[in-house]
Amino acid sequence: MKMTDENIYHTKDLALAAYFYSLKVKFLGVKDSGNNFYWFLFFGKSECENLERKFWAKEALVDAQTFMDSLRNLKQQVFYPR
Repeated sequence: MKMTDENIYHTKDLALAAYFYSLKVKFLGVKDSGNNFYWFLFFGKSECENLERKFWAKEALVDAQTFMDSLRNLKQQVFYPR
């Protein structure tokens, strides 16, 4: 699968982004919207859309510690960018 804009999934939902990150979906980074929120970018739009359906249907399964580590890591990317 080529890295094109059509294959990039954007979300501003931190919990959803942490879920993807926990499942090792390819994380591309954080983009500042300029409007007091950030976009979390992932590669594999169709995979993310399928995972998102599971997430909102409460069918998502992920290790709790991995999820918390993912939340911490993503927050660091927003508040302490490199």
